[in-house]
Amino acid sequence: MSERFLPAVEMTIIMLKKIWVILILFAGLALATPVLADATSTPATPVLMYHYVRDYNRPNDKIGMNLSISPANFHKQLDLIEKLGYTPTTFKAIKDGTAPAKPIILTFDDGYRDFYTNVYPELKARQIPAVTFLIYNALDKKNYLTKDMVREMLASGLVEVGSHTLNHPDLPYIRSAKALREITDSKIFLERDFNINIITFCYPYGQINKQVVADVAEAGYTYALTTKHGLADWRQPLIMDRYRVDNRTNLASQLKQHEIKAAKIKTRYQ
Repeated sequence: MSERFLPAVEMTIIMLKKIWVILILFAGLALATPVLADATSTPATPVLMYHYVRDYNRPNDKIGMNLSISPANFHKQLDLIEKLGYTPTTFKAIKDGTAPAKPIILTFDDGYRDFYTNVYPELKARQIPAVTFLIYNALDKKNYLTKDMVREMLASGLVEVGSHTLNHPDLPYIRSAKALREITDSKIFLERDFNINIITFCYPYGQINKQVVADVAEAGYTYALTTKHGLADWRQPLIMDRYRVDNRTNLASQLKQHEIKAAKIKTRYQ
């Protein structure tokens, strides 16, 4: 082959490689977001997102304030959830088809210790479940859950554990190999330490891209949650939004709006 044709050949190869990478990414995203068989019914399940359940009044710390709800207000919200006819459930129950008639899922990010001191007592008193997303390398550290606390709560049958990575990095902005380890190893280590099956993942900071979602699918998760405020689209189980809850939330209004949106989605896909 004449040397004058080499640049054109090389350019063609480069373009083909780029096209191949793009196809892989799109295929990975398609595989990562399967349509659930009961897509017409699951939109009725709202997912609430909590972080801290604590008394916290530091106006200069806006982030901390926005991530906090007082134990008293959390207690009132649980009363309201019961009054409205909702029954808290877990992702495992949704997957297994054993969820109650009007389910709601309570999720708690980061694995803060106040989940054990302020949330778990409420769960026990009411005999209702919740889901906590753990940062594996934060366990046993100050202000975070200890492994013994997690074991106790798992033994009660009231707490489902999900992964929130090893170290809570911003996944789209770190090296792809490191992101994959954060996603995969956190699942492996949690399953090893607590002898459980982890089916749910929570994206740190809610940040995702096609590759991160594909990595979550490859790691074997069934569900994955963002931190974007909104209705959880159960037809896209690895890109699910949640309703953010804090001291300012009018939960009755939020759940009413949810029911209106969910009804429209259910009608659209029947």
